[in-house]
This record gives sequence, structure tokens and C-alpha cells, in this order.
Amino acid sequence: MSATTGVKIPAADFNSIQSTISTVLGTPSGNYGYGQAPASAQVATGNQIKLTDWQNVITDITHAYSHIYGSAPSVPALSNTTRVKAADVNALATLATQCSTNRLTIAAANQTAIAPTSNTTITRATTWGNGSTGITCVASFTWASEAAASAFFNTGGTVTMKLAHPTTSTTQDNAWNGFLSAIGTMVFSGTGSTKAGGNGTMTSLAYSAYTTGGTAVMNAVTMTTAAYTANYITVTVKKITNGMSITVLLEDNHTNAYYDSVASGTNAAFGWSYATDSANLATAITVPTFAKTTNF
Repeated sequence: MSATTGVKIPAADFNSIQSTISTVLGTPSGNYGYGQAPASAQVATGNQIKLTDWQNVITDITHAYSHIYGSAPSVPALSNTTRVKAADVNALATLATQCSTNRLTIAAANQTAIAPTSNTTITRATTWGNGSTGITCVASFTWASEAAASAFFNTGGTVTMKLAHPTTSTTQDNAWNGFLSAIGTMVFSGTGSTKAGGNGTMTSLAYSAYTTGGTAVMNAVTMTTAAYTANYITVTVKKITNGMSITVLLEDNHTNAYYDSVASGTNAAFGWSYATDSANLATAITVPTFAKTTNF
């Protein structure tokens, strides 16, 4: 939208700005909404737009912008003694749109990371492999409601996973150790899924696009060690009630001269990060409840 100089500012122009920023801050729906109560509200057509209406919109824009960028925006200085100009309206519209476009990002200073612990790590207790069926683990992350889950991701929250095989005593143990280590930390967020390292590709899929049927974001990515290229990993994300699950399949398909077992200790370690900038988010963002749905 663009306000016109010399023309009285209509409620529609104000409401367009208010709608844009309240959709960022308000009730979660898909990949919109931080789960906050906006200070601003719509103005009925024909009603006067009061100074407090503009101030409330500026408050909402400031909260969203500060959450995203870590500092307050430059906003028009409005008062009872000055008219709201078209330039002021256009500046606020630009800021609201900017917040909407970048709503899923968060300033690093506004986020707290929770590292994996023994309680959020799934570990294989026995040997496995020998060319038989692979091992699978399932981790679930749930919130009190779908709105709380969406707010977690929409405010820049992430779930992380790091796979590891700590043993290097045999050729295959060493192969799994190097393969899983090279993948690096995987990150699942409101903007997509990524991994820090190499070894195959990872499909980027945002939390709002998860399905109940599941999507393999790493699909049968094979081991790079020449003797064990029939071994592979598959990582699947799935939408569950009020949250998500991650399924990891580690497959040992070798039945040739390298028909050997894999030592115990293979593990998947999970953590998360979440928004903690209470100055911008008066309603606290909640962390997930973690559960080991299926052990390796």
C-alpha cells in the first residue's frame, strides 16, 4: 500500500498495516503468528484514527522488528501536535511488510540453545549389523497445543540432531564413525531443514509443511567408504499431534567379505533452541516435551 500526500488517511490504510503486523505477532496459523496479543486493533471505516491507534501499531512493529533484528527500528515520531503524514504511513507500512517477510528469523541474542543431554539422547545398547535389518529410532517433540508448537517455530525455534558412532575398533565401526560425524548437526526449523556437513543432500522442509505421512529429508544416503557403500541412512520428519517426530534408520546391507557387526553405542543426540526475548514476546515461548518413542 502507499498513502497519498494531501489526502486524509483512510482507515483502510491503517488497517492494512495493522493486519500485516498483527498476523506476524498474533495467533499462530501455519508459518505465521508468534502467539502474542497485539497492542493494536482494527479501526472501523469512517472512524477517526487516534494517536493511540498509531502508537499501538508502532509498539507491535517495534516488538516484531526487535525480535527479528535485535534492535529497535527507526519509526516516525508522532504526537498530538503534529499530523500523521503520508510519509509516516508509508514508512510504517514498509516496516510491517519487512517484519512479515522476515518473520521466521530471530536475532541470535534473542535465542537460548539447549544442548543435548543423556535424557535427550537415544543410544544403541547392543551390537547390530551383520548384513541384517538396520536399526531405527524415533524421537518425538510435543507441545501443549498446535498453537504452542507453531509459535515455537515461527519465533525462530529449532530442533537439532547429531548422529554419532563413538567406536572405531573395526573397519565398519570406523566407517560409521566417519560417515555420521561428517554429516554434522542437523537443524529442523520453521524455515527448513539443514545439515552442517557433507555426505549426501538434505531436503529443506519447514515445520509448517510436515505431513502425518512423513517426509524423508535424507533418503537412503549411502556411506562413502568403498567397502561399505551398501550401508545408508534415512531421516524422516513427520507431523504428529501438537508437534513433530524424527525417525532415523541406519541400514547395514553388507553380506560380502565385509560381513561384520557394528559395536554398541551408536546414538542420536537431540537439542533445541527457542526465543527468550521477553521484552518483545510477553507470552513466553514454551520448549517441547521430548520422548524416545522408539529406541535404536
